Amino acid sequence: MQIHLVIVDDSNIWLNIAEKLARSNPFIASVSTYNDPMDAWIYLQTSKSNVLMTDIEMPMLDGFSFVAMFGRKLQIISSSTREEFAKHIMKLGCSNFLSKPFSKDAFDGAIADIYQKASSTRPKKVVKTFG
Repeated sequence: MQIHLVIVDDSNIWLNIAEKLARSNPFIASVSTYNDPMDAWIYLQTSKSNVLMTDIEMPMLDGFSFVAMFGRKLQIISSSTREEFAKHIMKLGCSNFLSKPFSKDAFDGAIADIYQKASSTRPKKVVKTFG
């Protein structure tokens, strides 16, 4: 499985940090970044992305909205400086929560967790032999 990650954060600092960490992660094949949640929403309508990392507090569309809209289609990692959001967003179907500031180890752990879950739930190829 290859991870095609979309990162949405209205803070350019956090967007740049997450992008740098993503580009150094061996499980991630491609990274798209958006600091405007509406632009990300438009992109996600037709993209082949399978993982979304989103800030929770953003104008227009917040992280809760992204989980509600894309939680069935994508694995989602949410992030916030407000750890009290973690419990609620996880109940909505978020795959993982990263408290800001997060470390490279925490980021890599969230990606590895998603990769492992996706790899273990993929249907296995069945080879039939006749003899």
